[in-house]
Amino acid sequence: MQRLKDLGIDTSKASVIRVSVFSDYPDFEMLGASKGYTKSAIKKFGRFTLQDILEILPSEICDDYNGTYYLKAVKNSMGFWRYMYAFATDVINNNCHAKPNIEAAYETLVWCAENGYLKGDAQ
Repeated sequence: MQRLKDLGIDTSKASVIRVSVFSDYPDFEMLGASKGYTKSAIKKFGRFTLQDILEILPSEICDDYNGTYYLKAVKNSMGFWRYMYAFATDVINNNCHAKPNIEAAYETLVWCAENGYLKGDAQ
């Protein structure tokens, strides 16, 4: 999450996951042990899900020279994914390699942020 923050991405929209934390956790006192909870407590963490990332990614990128590139998701025969912005046979983020789905989407989100393609609420 820190890398995304450093790139200027609004991480406040990340989904929240809840994790059970047991009493040997260093911050257990802050989580509620002083209020009578002795076995476990719940701690919330913000994490981007695949859906969160897909909602941030622009569906299209306009290029002054070649026109509009559209977001495409491609799954290969090994089950790995690649997200790319393509126009006909031209691809502008060709450095994004096939990876597990959420990793491929994350890599594309980072590429968009590094190249200034995120606008509005994303940043």
